[in-house]
Amino acid sequence: MTQHVYARLAGHGLAIVPKTPFHFERLTTSDVPLRVGHGDATGVLSAYSQAAHELSTVADVEAGPMHEYWAIETSAFRSIWPIGYVVHYDPSGPPGFYLLSKNQAMIFAQGPFLSAKIPAPEHMVGPGQSLVAVGDTGSIAWADFTYLHEGQVWAQRHHIVSLATGKKIVVTFQAPQAVALRELEAGLGFITTIGVPQGAA
Repeated sequence: MTQHVYARLAGHGLAIVPKTPFHFERLTTSDVPLRVGHGDATGVLSAYSQAAHELSTVADVEAGPMHEYWAIETSAFRSIWPIGYVVHYDPSGPPGFYLLSKNQAMIFAQGPFLSAKIPAPEHMVGPGQSLVAVGDTGSIAWADFTYLHEGQVWAQRHHIVSLATGKKIVVTFQAPQAVALRELEAGLGFITTIGVPQGAA
C-alpha cells in the first residue's frame, strides 16, 4: 500500500500527487521537463498534456489549478516551488517534504502552530550556535545564526511566517556560509509566498 502523501505539486492545470518516497526535480530552469521519482523509479514529464501517461508509474495525476507555475500544496499551507531546489520526501511527518539545492542548502517548514506556542526567532538558538542578526519584513520575522558543522561554517535562518488563519509556520533555511546568501535569495520565493490553501478555514 502506498504511504499517505501530505504534499502535492500543482500548476499548469495539473495536480501531481506523488507516491512515497518521492522527489520532484526540474531538469532545466523551466517547469518542464520535470522528473518525478518514486524510490528507484522515475518518470519525466515532457509536456503537460502527457502527464497522466508519462508519470503513471510514479504519481497520480489530477486536474489542478491553471496558474503557470508550480506550487507545493499541503492541507496546511501552499507555496511556490523555487527554481534551483529539489523537493524531497520527508518521512518524519507533515508537511512531508524538504527542499535541497545542489550546494547543500536546505529549506524546511514546520507547523502551523498557535502563535503562543512559538518563541521569538532569536530565541531559537541551538547548541553551538551564535546569533548574528534579527529582522522583520512585514508578516515574516527572522533570525540569523552561524555554527560549525564538520569543520565548516554554516548559516541558518529561522523565519516565522504569519498565516491568515492567525497561526504561524516556522521555515528554516541552512547552508554553508560561503553560498548562503545566494542560496537564500534563490529560495526566498518559497518563504515569502507561503499562504493558506484554497478552501482552508
